Amino acid sequence: SLFQCINTARTYRGRLALKNSLIKPIKTKEEILKRQKAIAELANKLDWRQCFSAEAKVKQGEMYNPQKLCTWAETRNSIYSYKPVVVFLRGLPFITIFLILFSALGLITYYFPAAAVILQIIILVAKSKDRSKTFAITYRYRNDLKAYAGMLALLEKEDFTSIYIKKMQVSLTNKGSKTAHQQIRELERIVDSISNR
Repeated sequence: SLFQCINTARTYRGRLALKNSLIKPIKTKEEILKRQKAIAELANKLDWRQCFSAEAKVKQGEMYNPQKLCTWAETRNSIYSYKPVVVFLRGLPFITIFLILFSALGLITYYFPAAAVILQIIILVAKSKDRSKTFAITYRYRNDLKAYAGMLALLEKEDFTSIYIKKMQVSLTNKGSKTAHQQIRELERIVDSISNR
């Protein structure tokens, strides 16, 4: 097929964009001219294109459809955004250790550390399937995120003159002035912390 002959895209989104441009080509002269100017500019930036392609090669093999990861990132569990719950969950292991020490020293009865251990077991068992699913999703996309962040950083930092590419660069910054690669790096840190547990 034509797609297979011209496809050099390294990312899932890149392949999807190429497919869509073949299925639904742009029809306005103005838009075609903007793209041609962008392509002409990119043609003269061989070093940049090679660096961009190299960033995509960070990921061995094909990149996955990021839809599952995007869906996961957009879902919110309201209980975990409640600060006292977060503080309690993070502090519970330390509390348990102190209770065990106090019990070993004979300062308190063993019921308190036993209750703390049982509480931790209940927390671990509750929703363990959901956590396993989250671990599987995040682990699958670890290397994809590194590649996307590197590629986006290159795109955001390069000085382009083409209106088409400049417009794309502007669209990569959110309302809080965070660039796409900064946001992906934050997501990457979250994914790494989840995957390394």
